[in-house]
Amino acid sequence: MLEKKLKKDYFTTKWAGGVTTEILIAPAASSLAQRDFDYRISTATVTDSPSNFSNFTGYERIILSLDKPISLQQKNNVIELAPFVPYRFDGGVAMKSLGKCQDFNVIFKKNNHVWVTLLQNGAAQDLIIEGENILSALQDIKVRLIARSKKQEILLQKGETLLIRQEQFEQIQIIAQKKSLMVEKTAILTQIKKKKTE
Repeated sequence: MLEKKLKKDYFTTKWAGGVTTEILIAPAASSLAQRDFDYRISTATVTDSPSNFSNFTGYERIILSLDKPISLQQKNNVIELAPFVPYRFDGGVAMKSLGKCQDFNVIFKKNNHVWVTLLQNGAAQDLIIEGENILSALQDIKVRLIARSKKQEILLQKGETLLIRQEQFEQIQIIAQKKSLMVEKTAILTQIKKKKTE
């Protein structure tokens, strides 16, 4: 299944440190407040520094800044995080963010394998078949989905999302549609797959 999500489909709320935009939550009937979701993808504009991360015991998190360097502080340990570098940590650990930025967040239950990959213009990336591939456009792009027997192209505008679920496409290729200073940073691919139970 292919599903395109537009910016008007997102849910935006204010929080103590700024504004957060929920791009996707699964299952669809779950909620952040009830902590009954399997995974959630969002962006946030952080306007206050320092700001404290909410407690998500039982979950893991991946965060990356989309524009400026930030620092993450866990007790006396400080992690310097450059833009577009994903950082994974336990959602139940007390963590503080230092710096103002636009960031990208994935929160997921620990029974999931999750990968977050920054895609470069023109490069091909393997898709996972038994799982979900979620593409977030950082600029206007052409998405080329590739399989042995077929190809399909879809246009995404900056900020839009493409969900690729249970499709037979093997690879994805991103083509930037405009000249940009971010030519090497075209999209973020989040891939989610259930861990096998023994």
